[in-house]
Amino acid sequence: MNRTRYAAPLLAGLLGLSLASVSVADEIVPIAFIGDAGSDAHKGAEMGLEEINRAGGFLGYEFSMDVVAGHSEVADEAIAIVVTADGDNAAKVAEAFPNLAVFNTGSDDDALRALCRDNLFSIIPSASMRQDAIEQWQQQADDEEITAVAHHHRFRRYSSGDLNGRFVEAYDTPMTEGAWTAFVAVRMVGDGVTRTASRKPESLIQHLKDLESFDASKGRPLSFRENGQLRQPLWIVRDDNVIGESPVEGVVDQDDLDTLGGVSCEK
Repeated sequence: MNRTRYAAPLLAGLLGLSLASVSVADEIVPIAFIGDAGSDAHKGAEMGLEEINRAGGFLGYEFSMDVVAGHSEVADEAIAIVVTADGDNAAKVAEAFPNLAVFNTGSDDDALRALCRDNLFSIIPSASMRQDAIEQWQQQADDEEITAVAHHHRFRRYSSGDLNGRFVEAYDTPMTEGAWTAFVAVRMVGDGVTRTASRKPESLIQHLKDLESFDASKGRPLSFRENGQLRQPLWIVRDDNVIGESPVEGVVDQDDLDTLGGVSCEK
């Protein structure tokens, strides 16, 4: 089994306190990562792990990450599973682990969203979200050579510049969309555990379903649709430069993130 374990123990004391008053985080919270070690997604997840440990340590939580090749290798103790483009089919993972939050960070397949599994959360935008973003842009600009992405390494607004800078400093390579989606997934695990003060998997799933606002350096409070897709604006890219945002102002209500992609479930 190809498993790499990452854990970053943190001191739970505040600066200025004596060493005698400092305690080490004492409750391990394992996250499973299905994908390739050393990939862009793995780097993003690693950075997310480091950042949630900074916050979790003060509350007695230490997050760890197991990198595994497939869902059959996921440890029983895992609280959540991050599935990447290099990993298993996210729907099959969600079915195999119905009591764990499964984060789809690699597949834009609309069929995954239409399944509406209670434990499957898609961070990466769906194919229909990308298509809607492009069509909105083309209504106000005759531009065929564009793409729509969730993250771009040259975007600087909404604290994205700081995020991109941290990633380059850590890995000496630009933060790709795959790195960003895995980073967000791991950050959401940390946010859920610390906000609910619970490491129970069912508490994390309910937290994600009830989520009203999550900051992912996109200038909007993000939340999940009924079908498990993360609502989010997309960046319009041409020649590796961000030239706009969608929803596109003047074409649709710019605040209505549900103008991008499907929101319903198969019944």
